[in-house]
Amino acid sequence: MENYSVILGVDVSKLTLDISSAERNLHLEISNDNKGFNSFIKWCKLNGIYTKTVFVVME
Repeated sequence: MENYSVILGVDVSKLTLDISSAERNLHLEISNDNKGFNSFIKWCKLNGIYTKTVFVVME
């Protein structure tokens, strides 16, 4: 199994995405579009989350 720096859970809806990390006690709600995705990348950088080593679980 790979070594992941963090696991993110994503609740997907038509208009928004709720992203959370239980182990880091983090939460973010973004729009489900390019603007929201750019916000997600900035949020990851702010919180020391490296997107190359993240495991994402979507529901």
